[in-house]
Amino acid sequence: MTGQDKSWGGIFPSLCTPFAQDGALDLVCFGLAGEVNKLTPEECKRLAAVILEEVDGHVPVLLGVGTETLHTSIELARYAETAGASGIVIPPPLTAHLPSDDLGPYFCAIAAATALPVVIQDAPANLNVGLSSACIRQCAQTQPNIRCMKVETGPEGTAPLGDRHRLRGSLAAAEALFRRLLVYLAFSLQDLDHYNSCTKEMLVRRGILSRAGLREPAPRLSTLGLDLLNGHSAKLELSAPAPGLPVMP
Repeated sequence: MTGQDKSWGGIFPSLCTPFAQDGALDLVCFGLAGEVNKLTPEECKRLAAVILEEVDGHVPVLLGVGTETLHTSIELARYAETAGASGIVIPPPLTAHLPSDDLGPYFCAIAAATALPVVIQDAPANLNVGLSSACIRQCAQTQPNIRCMKVETGPEGTAPLGDRHRLRGSLAAAEALFRRLLVYLAFSLQDLDHYNSCTKEMLVRRGILSRAGLREPAPRLSTLGLDLLNGHSAKLELSAPAPGLPVMP
């Protein structure tokens, strides 16, 4: 499957955004796990260009274009298309405080600005906005390129959607892997910043990032938190911190 294919499958990881000690971009997409709310539109474009160049069409790249203003989201959606992205992801805005059914025009206006496939993100725990199935259905009927929904909720929220998808591979193996990760997930997912901090620390331990830490202002993991994270890393048989690579104090 190439990045331009319109049928997607498999796992799509959300990329962290590496920052230098002074908070500058240290890269080289943008989602809640990428501290997207701390990036300017120009930084989003710079990161997108680097990611798309590196991927070079070998796998699909979906770019998050959600912002607090409609015109900026439209600008990023148009950029995503010209830059060669495979699709875009639109979460609801954080500060509008609109009910779910009033967000349809926002999603549809962004989708109408591009020919790319559109994914609507529903993450009520992190965004404090829950999207109704009626809203999603109306958006998809209005804009045919709104094709997917990124559901971030608990089992009771995802179970009704499961019957509409075919399982691939071994369910028993998937459950075993989930149970192995569950303790770490419960520890890391205390809130969004804590999750992002833990993820970056884990990526340092695996030799993928050279530095952990979020763009300021942001909380830091405590000494106890780092000790617990080291324990989870060891139980998951992930590599120890590489010599010379800094971790958060």
